[in-house]
Amino acid sequence: MTPQTIKRRSVLKGILGTLSLPSTAFVKSAAAEETSLDEWTGYSICDNCNQVPSCGIKFKACGNIIQSIGNWSENPRHVLCSKGLSTLQRLYNPNRLLYPMKRTNPKGSDDPGFVRCSWDEAYRMIAENLTRIKAKDGADSVMFYIGDPKEPRPPIMRLARYFGSVHLGTESSVACRAACMQAEILTWGRPSQGSMPNAKTKSFMVLASNVWSRPLGWWQSLTAAKKRGCKIIVIDTRNTKTAQFADIHLAPKVGTDAALAMGIIRVLVKENLYDKAFVDKWCHGFEELKNYCESFTPERTEEITGVPAQKIIDAARMYADGPGSFSLTSQSLTHNTNGVNNARALLLIPCILGYIDVPGGVSFPLSPKGLQACGMGLQPKFYEAKWWNAKAQKDRRLDKDFVLLWHDMMIMYNPNHLPEYIDAGKIKAFCGWGFNSFIWPQPQQYQEALKKLDFAFCADYFYRKESHRDMDLILPAAMNFERYAPFGVYGSKFAPRTPVKPLGEAKEDWRIALELGCILDDPKHFFNGEPVKACNAILKEWGAEYEAAVAALPQVSSLECRKNEPKNMKKGCLDRMDKPALIRLRARSSSSQHDVQNLVSTVCLSINP
Repeated sequence: MTPQTIKRRSVLKGILGTLSLPSTAFVKSAAAEETSLDEWTGYSICDNCNQVPSCGIKFKACGNIIQSIGNWSENPRHVLCSKGLSTLQRLYNPNRLLYPMKRTNPKGSDDPGFVRCSWDEAYRMIAENLTRIKAKDGADSVMFYIGDPKEPRPPIMRLARYFGSVHLGTESSVACRAACMQAEILTWGRPSQGSMPNAKTKSFMVLASNVWSRPLGWWQSLTAAKKRGCKIIVIDTRNTKTAQFADIHLAPKVGTDAALAMGIIRVLVKENLYDKAFVDKWCHGFEELKNYCESFTPERTEEITGVPAQKIIDAARMYADGPGSFSLTSQSLTHNTNGVNNARALLLIPCILGYIDVPGGVSFPLSPKGLQACGMGLQPKFYEAKWWNAKAQKDRRLDKDFVLLWHDMMIMYNPNHLPEYIDAGKIKAFCGWGFNSFIWPQPQQYQEALKKLDFAFCADYFYRKESHRDMDLILPAAMNFERYAPFGVYGSKFAPRTPVKPLGEAKEDWRIALELGCILDDPKHFFNGEPVKACNAILKEWGAEYEAAVAALPQVSSLECRKNEPKNMKKGCLDRMDKPALIRLRARSSSSQHDVQNLVSTVCLSINP
């Protein structure tokens, strides 16, 4: 494939010709950074998809200025899409924040009166205010928040832990994928949205997801699978591009996904299409599930969901002709009443068909011990998961009486009552990275609440009036080409970065969090403020080192993968813990004409990867 490239000069010509420059306090023209120094090749990672390190980027630079970007062919994810190519435009956007800014006018003013200040002054303001508030109202009165990008979650989670606050919120705990993850963990003990179809996949089910718009090659994988003869079933209320592409599209009424799942399961059971051997060996409580599904005849399911009875039967038969995999939504299904349980009900379909960890089905590849997604903290030891999960911390969280199951399962607290918490004086300060108030359910209420805080700051790429005008400080964050951390992980491989120097006085998010930690706590807990040292603290657990990986570029480096644990696997520990993964399904399906009783079924699923 011919590498895709985009050049900096064309980007600057376009954006400088169409955008008016704001105050010079906020920007510094990228054109002024032009140099004639030596050319060199560097490597970075795109963060435009879900704001976590993903696809590799190879760039050509002259001095400190990136001239062009393209595919990093040695990286496992090496083909850039339009989002990846646009990162250069973002980097040299003249509206970037390039210096720390402090307010000079009272909160609530139309003009916050932001003026440039030094990093020393900014850090001093943060340290003095957080220390004062902690001494008076306790550490829990300070809320830490990570929006987009998700990349800085690991060090900020560590910062909140050593500061002592249990109130760590993220955009995922507000409105994103965490609810789907909750459904997945409750279903089989670990997060998984499914697996892309491969050469052995004969059927594929898309669950409330428009795969056409998903990043990382999902759509390409799906179209290639269909060409090979793989049958595609889509369950989605929407008539998406993916739904139009499917062999069968089931469009249930909003909120009736669980009833549709029960109807499909009934067909699978009645026609003996489910994997009896798998169910007998690995599942418990199947009889309860089967008995409950008995009432969900195709005709009754049609009445509830609006999906024709024959299409339900046809879809069940088609998906049963596996092995099969699936793609679960990251958001839409769980963003409504009973959403988590609707997702759990749908996930039972591939479970009883035995499509778990088999060739052509849902795969759980081996990975480094303790590896978690970047958005989940990368490694439990690094963000000190034991501290977060301890009862002493859990009992202090403000959401303990608001979202009981969430509170029990997640270390991210749910801040969807933040205005009420601020009004009650329970949250006094806000420490944000990538904060966008429009992600919240009632953004105006949150914007008004922020005015009442004793102190608030945010690190970001750009100034957004509605989100930032009532901050006391705004810190300029470095972008993906200007950051060392975090590294990208691809199964047993990982890739470091060779960044350019940040424009202006911008700093990478990891450095900001670590340097603040050095001021507020013992510097040894924060690797003396050095992102590479923090990365090495994680990598050494997997037999790797950042500097050695840089020396090996453009080749990506290997990580020590955990080994299969047959004795442990015999216990059915999908997540390699000491107890089986549990499927507990409680779902309600309803419409304007129908009210179906709660579905209560307990299935214990244990899988030997």
